[in-house]
Amino acid sequence: MPKREMEVLTPQMYYVLLVLHQPMHGYEIMNEITKITNGEITVGAGTLYTLLPKFEKECYIQLVKVENNKKILD
Repeated sequence: MPKREMEVLTPQMYYVLLVLHQPMHGYEIMNEITKITNGEITVGAGTLYTLLPKFEKECYIQLVKVENNKKILD
């Protein structure tokens, strides 16, 4: 039986979900992860923008609004 894609969270996946306790856009998410981990965990744009649609599809996060071409997620 194939493994479900979101069954196991990588550290990057975990921290993306962790910092989304308040609405923010992608660049803020990357900066907040770096800040709370004192630079030990970084999430690059490629990783982040691959994960966000998957999280949204699985209803882990939701689009709050679009502001200046930036998606604000929560």
